[in-house]
Amino acid sequence: MGRRKKRDEWDAADKLKVAKEYLAGHDSFVKLGRKYQLNESSIRKWVAKYKTFGENAFIIRPANLNYSAAFKEEVVKAYLHGEGTYKDIAIKYKIQAATTVLQWVKRYNNHEELKDSRPEGVYHMVKNNPARKTTLEERLSIVEYCIEHDDNYPLTAGQYNCSYAQVRSWVLKYRAEGIEGPMTDGEGRKQKGN
Repeated sequence: MGRRKKRDEWDAADKLKVAKEYLAGHDSFVKLGRKYQLNESSIRKWVAKYKTFGENAFIIRPANLNYSAAFKEEVVKAYLHGEGTYKDIAIKYKIQAATTVLQWVKRYNNHEELKDSRPEGVYHMVKNNPARKTTLEERLSIVEYCIEHDDNYPLTAGQYNCSYAQVRSWVLKYRAEGIEGPMTDGEGRKQKGN
């Protein structure tokens, strides 16, 4: 058997094949994970994405998905009224990632204004945006979101209120060093539970 493919090395056709294989009832998540040397959670996400977006599930570019403030509020209220989990709501409203719903709910609960998404292609890298302290769990969520959104660093920085440089650094470290990568700061020192 050859080198194990990393999750981010799977292209759209590969993901589509695995999702369809699961939905055809050939194997369970666990068996497919073993067969393709994949984490079961990756397969679950691909299947959910395929169920939501169909044949184009893995080629939709997040930068083309612009949401109005009214739509975001509708989604948040659906979640708060108990219409499902973050994942259920994301599927129902055809949102690429459950973490997007989570971020909108957090902002709403913190009494932050839900704003319209930026127009397509308009992203500004704000140099004055200070680096904020994050926990390992937060960094891993941010990295996962960024990878799921085709390494869209500006989108991720906006979603998580951190700098473009932080997001890019964490993703690159994660790819090079695995889960330990996002634990280090810009100077390579280990962060202690902050």
